[in-house]
Amino acid sequence: MSVKQRAKNIEKIRESRQMMQFFLEIWNERPRYSAVSGEYLGPTPLNWMFDHLLEKSKYPHLRLEKDNIALVTFEEHEAKTNGRPLPKHQELIDNAKKRFNL
Repeated sequence: MSVKQRAKNIEKIRESRQMMQFFLEIWNERPRYSAVSGEYLGPTPLNWMFDHLLEKSKYPHLRLEKDNIALVTFEEHEAKTNGRPLPKHQELIDNAKKRFNL
């Protein structure tokens, strides 16, 4: 493995740890219910529960903004990821766009 590739891998690990810590902060601050349906999410946080309302790929500067994260169910996250957010989810996305002036 090249030095450049090793450095890239180390950076990915660092970013992953940073994101997990960020998610845990949110998990400990918020009620453990979906922001879309109100469904209880359970006692253990899982990555898919944390939805970046404004996608990290399009808005990387918002990836660690708590106001850009909604706790959601797996089905809600999948629907949004596949371009079919539920109306309440779309409302949260639209509100995030307004909040961040986008």
